[in-house]
Amino acid sequence: MLTPGIIPNKEPKIRVGIVLPEDEYTSVTAKTPADIDYQLEYSGKTLPMARACELLIKIEAGKLALHTPEKIFKANQDIKIYPILELQIPQPESGLLLKNIISGRSFHWKKNIDINLPGTVIVRIHESHLIVINELPLEQYIMCVATSEMSAKCPSELIKAQTIAARSWLLANIEQKHRDLEMDVCNDDCCQRYQGSTFLNDQSIRGARDTFGQILMSNEKICDARYSKNCGGVTEAFETIWPGVKHNYTVVKADSSDDPMEWNPPLSEDNNFKRWVKSN
Repeated sequence: MLTPGIIPNKEPKIRVGIVLPEDEYTSVTAKTPADIDYQLEYSGKTLPMARACELLIKIEAGKLALHTPEKIFKANQDIKIYPILELQIPQPESGLLLKNIISGRSFHWKKNIDINLPGTVIVRIHESHLIVINELPLEQYIMCVATSEMSAKCPSELIKAQTIAARSWLLANIEQKHRDLEMDVCNDDCCQRYQGSTFLNDQSIRGARDTFGQILMSNEKICDARYSKNCGGVTEAFETIWPGVKHNYTVVKADSSDDPMEWNPPLSEDNNFKRWVKSN
C-alpha cells in the first residue's frame, strides 16, 4: 500500500476497493478470460483455473466458498484470483470479469455494471459481508481511471492532463478513507472512479505511458490534485470546499488562458454572478 506524500522509488502496486462493506454483498459472480490463463489461491493452495470459467463466490456458514461448474472450493481466509503471467499493459476489456458491481455508490444515478479487472482480485469477508479488492500496478490503474472518469473520446492532451492529476492525487494520498480495509482507494467518486479495463482504449494507454511517473508538485510536496467533472467555468478555492486547508495551487480562476471581460470576482456578489452566468 502507498505511504502518503512519498514518491516511490519503483512502481508500486495499489489496492482498489471494488466491493465495500456498505454494499452488503454476500456473493459475487465472475468469469475468467477466454484468452489468458488464471489461477486460484486459497487456504495455502494454488490451482490453475479453466478459461472462460463461470464463478460464484459466496459466504457459506461464515466462510468463503467458490463455486465452479465442476467443483466447490472452501477457503479459511482470502480467495485470490490472478493471471499466471502478469501483463505489462492491460488490453481493453481484459482481466477477470466481475458482474453486477455498483457504480455511483450513494448517488442518485447509482447503477450496477459488469467490469473487467486486470491484475489480482482478492475476495474476503468483513463483518458478515464480502469485500473485493483489485491489486494492480499503479500505472495500470491510472490508465483505467482516465476512461472511467471521462469519455474515451476526449482529446489526447486532455486525457494526459487528467492522468497527471489522478496520479498526483493518488500519491499525495491525503485522505486514506479506506486504510482500515487495507485499500488505498475505492472504485467510485468517493475517491476516483475506476471501472477496470472496461472502457480502456489506446488513447488512455498512451496518455499514461507518455506521462509515466509524472506528478504535480508545489513547495517540494506532491499536490493534492482533487478535481471535479464540471467547474461552471471557474475553479473554486480549495479551502472553500475543504475548510481549514489552503493550497496556493488551487485558487479561484476563470476557466480561460486570459481573464475574459465578463470575469469580475467575487461571484458571491449577485451582479457579478449574473454577468458571468449570462456570458459566453
